[in-house]
Amino acid sequence: MPKVLGLHHAAISVTDMDRAVAFYGGILGFEKTRDFTSSGFGFEQATHLPGVMARVVWLEKAPNVLELFQFINPKPRRMEEFRVCDHGFTHIGFLVDDIFAMYDECVKKGVRFNTPPAGKGNKTTCYLQDPDGNIVEFMQMQEQKKG
Repeated sequence: MPKVLGLHHAAISVTDMDRAVAFYGGILGFEKTRDFTSSGFGFEQATHLPGVMARVVWLEKAPNVLELFQFINPKPRRMEEFRVCDHGFTHIGFLVDDIFAMYDECVKKGVRFNTPPAGKGNKTTCYLQDPDGNIVEFMQMQEQKKG
């Protein structure tokens, strides 16, 4: 029986690619490995969008990949304020080695947090928003805690 080997990447549609790359690359430390424009028949088939065109950037932090899309055509619709309980993508979570230091560093860089880090059981988490309002979680498991 065939099996899934693991998660390859998460894809996020963004309004401003350079701002998103500065956030995920500059602040969260992912490395830009690809930057290209995608269009044509194959992309149209995959997206079910006639005439689709997008700038695509891959950001990697082994073994994880983020694929960012800034759609040029068709013009994306702006989603109303998204709540975690709404159907669809709720958040993307990142394991961190020092959640309090990561929180402090991000606050200094102007990142909006929903809540400061708080612990329950064997983990400490906090939620923040990327420049487009997508919800991001930082999580530190007990065995990763410094000290």
